[in-house]
Amino acid sequence: MKNRIISLLLLLFSTLPATAEYFRNLGLQNGLSQPSVLSIAQDGLGRMWFGTQEGINMYDGEQITYVKGEITDADGEKLWIGNYVPFIVHDIDGDIFFIADNNLFGYDIHASTFKQYTTDNATTALAVYQNEIWYARKDSLFAYDCRQHTVRSKVKLPPYTVNTLAISETNIYVGMMEGMYIIPQNTLQPSRFLLENIDVYCIFESSDEEVWIGTRMQGLYRLKDNVLQKVPYALTGSAGIRNMQIRAFVEDDEHNIWFGTFVGLQKYDVRKQTYTLIQIPQYVGGLNHPSIFSLYTDQQGTIWIGSFYGGVNYFTPDRSGFVHYDYQAGNLSNLYYSYIGEMTADKHGNLWVSTDGGGLGCINENWELVHQFTAGGPNSIPHNNVKSICYDRENDYLYIGTHLGGLSRYDFQKKSFYNYLEHQLENTPAPRHFIYQVKMWNGKLYLSSREGVFQLDPVTNHFTFLFKPESYCINFDIDAEGNFYANQADRVVIVPLSDVTQRSTLKLQDMGYKGSISHVRVTKDGAYICTLGSGLLYYDRNTRKMIVYNTENSTLPSNYCYNVKQTASNKFILTGDRGIILFDPKEQSFTSLGQKEVYLKAPIIRDCGIYVSSDNKIYIGDTKGVTLLAEEEFHTSQVEISSLYFSTLHVNNRLIEASPENKILTAALPFTKKLMLDTEENNLLIKFAHSDYQNKYAQQGFEYKLEGLDRVWTFTPTPEARYTNLDPGDYTLYVRMAYASGQLPIQLAIHIATPWYATWWAWIFYMITIVSGITYYARNRFAKQALAQSLEKERIEKQHIEEMNHAKLVFFTNVSHEFRTPLTLIVSHIDTLLQNQLLPPQVYNKILKIKQSAQQMTNLVSELLDFRRFTQNRFILQIEKRDIGKFLKEIFLSFSDFAHQRNICYDFQCNPVEIVCWFDAKQLEKVFFNLLSNAFKYTLTEGK
Repeated sequence: MKNRIISLLLLLFSTLPATAEYFRNLGLQNGLSQPSVLSIAQDGLGRMWFGTQEGINMYDGEQITYVKGEITDADGEKLWIGNYVPFIVHDIDGDIFFIADNNLFGYDIHASTFKQYTTDNATTALAVYQNEIWYARKDSLFAYDCRQHTVRSKVKLPPYTVNTLAISETNIYVGMMEGMYIIPQNTLQPSRFLLENIDVYCIFESSDEEVWIGTRMQGLYRLKDNVLQKVPYALTGSAGIRNMQIRAFVEDDEHNIWFGTFVGLQKYDVRKQTYTLIQIPQYVGGLNHPSIFSLYTDQQGTIWIGSFYGGVNYFTPDRSGFVHYDYQAGNLSNLYYSYIGEMTADKHGNLWVSTDGGGLGCINENWELVHQFTAGGPNSIPHNNVKSICYDRENDYLYIGTHLGGLSRYDFQKKSFYNYLEHQLENTPAPRHFIYQVKMWNGKLYLSSREGVFQLDPVTNHFTFLFKPESYCINFDIDAEGNFYANQADRVVIVPLSDVTQRSTLKLQDMGYKGSISHVRVTKDGAYICTLGSGLLYYDRNTRKMIVYNTENSTLPSNYCYNVKQTASNKFILTGDRGIILFDPKEQSFTSLGQKEVYLKAPIIRDCGIYVSSDNKIYIGDTKGVTLLAEEEFHTSQVEISSLYFSTLHVNNRLIEASPENKILTAALPFTKKLMLDTEENNLLIKFAHSDYQNKYAQQGFEYKLEGLDRVWTFTPTPEARYTNLDPGDYTLYVRMAYASGQLPIQLAIHIATPWYATWWAWIFYMITIVSGITYYARNRFAKQALAQSLEKERIEKQHIEEMNHAKLVFFTNVSHEFRTPLTLIVSHIDTLLQNQLLPPQVYNKILKIKQSAQQMTNLVSELLDFRRFTQNRFILQIEKRDIGKFLKEIFLSFSDFAHQRNICYDFQCNPVEIVCWFDAKQLEKVFFNLLSNAFKYTLTEGK
């Protein structure tokens, strides 16, 4: 059964060239709307467009977006795009034109809008020439002028269905179901009809003006110097085509012609004049589907292939690229394994790979699995868990170290295995079941095992015990001087093979490094040590110093390094948790290929192997198979890329679509020089893209800086820049490729409007308000100060007056005291006189009135004294119950003589006669005396 499968593989690969092309793929998993790709084109921004059976797709290098069915056009009207898209072209401005469901549509890349040009479902073919878009509609050819936006009818045709158009400076080639017309440009009249009754499917004119004609079922024709020649059909060899269905043509940079057929991609080599079919299994990096419908060469020379139900494949013809061999797909034993370990090549051109459970595999130059050796048979390896292999070129032996099965040797001449455990004596010093590594050095085999380190003479087959390390020697290497570097996980032990008793130890922990050692590789003057956590270390044997390369002091992408191997150019290939890295010791630089599934196809883990062949081909093992790549792949990350552009804009987590009514984006973002944003529109996500599809999976990175905010460039592996809560103002966003030397960055000006409360007129208002407030405050303060000064002055004056009044009161009080003594004496003498009963009545009455007046003056003096007591809050009213009528009558009588003298009518009335109430007679007397005094004062003589 195994032989029959191998024979089938040999028959399958018999069509392969010596070096197969590797194809990358875009399919439904990448967002393609439908896997049948019928047409391909590239717009002015470098984006790729794919026409499928369900709409048109656009790929910007990062993601695929598509439209199909009904959409909204530039005028806001509903537009039926349709589904079936067999033709796509671009004009001189980079705008896209395509046929969908037999109608012509256009896409303006500047406005990001679609437009429909024909509506009768009769447009069948499309081509571009200079600034005109040519299309076939019913029985006529029309040309749409992209600059004038006018349509003209060019050529009238017979009523045949037009399949394809091709236009050159001299001729127009029209392919129909019934043949092909040649129409000269100078006459625009059909002049020649070829291939009558043959369904012409595609036409292509090469750079040497040769016309290639593909038919639907009748093979390939070539037209040169008006001579039509049919290319022969050849099932084998290189003299002709392999299939009669020819669908599409392209020309590469070497002027070779590539054409798609029903059975795959064929190449015509112009120098060798040979036809080659490129048809390899998908698990070796072949096409996803052999039935090819469309081909396109982009600006970089990459060839894009659209297949029926296989999506899009693309490759670059002039680069060796890389191949991923899916070992699992070709696994004949169906045994499980976790990874591909050590690899080596023999002198017969075969690559040998070891697995940790699937045995040993042998792959030839055409990636055929010609042998797979597994344990269990009479002539087989001792165990399927193979840890290490090495090739003895001199004796044509392959040594295999296994886990649990010990050491084995494969003799290429005898095609037989020699398993050492089966031939060893029990007490002889020799390695047993566990072999960690095997290596040829100076014609001898060296190996490490649980029993120690041994040397094997391939001629005598005799083991020599060398030494036993303190712990297991996981892997080792030997330099040119015979120094044995043993990896013991946490240390490297250096043992000279000339004297194994002399040892030196490099213990990582004691030297300040963390993590364990995964691999060691010697150089002329020292050794590189791969660590899991401390990066890559280099031990200089001459200076006995350790040099460290990590993420902090170098461009090493990760501190987890798995394996290392030297290339023919004296550089080093490393593997780690971030993919594959090329280290240049001279430049002290690291260049990495990212650990992307689309690139490496499967993850790389710690025990995956590296092999560098004599012709500097690099083989990397992973968890599914082997990746073959050239050292040049690492250099592609240094090329200059000029196709960088801003692709999409999100404002406040909302995608902004370009439209004339959109105040943010009136045109597409790549053609927008400045963004005018409102104050609240200050959370931005700006994505950018580039059309470098050749280097898509090399180490790519971007740097951006927002002038007005950032001081340094920010690196990002993803093509986007995000800013939140930007302050109002003017900014400029700069973006550039991180690894492109001398490239000018692209830029986008951003203006975030100042809020109304921070505008210039608002500040003027604020200043006026502040000045007015300050003025009002100052005036108010000055007024208050003036009022306070006035009140203070008034208080001082009042105090002065009070002091003067007090002085007067004191003066009057003192005078009153002086008056009171003589008045008392006068009243006393008057009382003495009144006691004389001999006085006549008239005299008595006069004296009595004198007494009353004197008594009144005495009372006035008492009032002055009482007033002072009153001002000092020491006055007490002497209230008593009396008849106020009688009291007032007495006061009345005191002024009767005065009234009589001035002839004033003076009368007293009291009703009722007696009114009893409580009052201070003395104080109330003062009141009425004052009232009557004022009344007489202002009453004229003889008044009333």
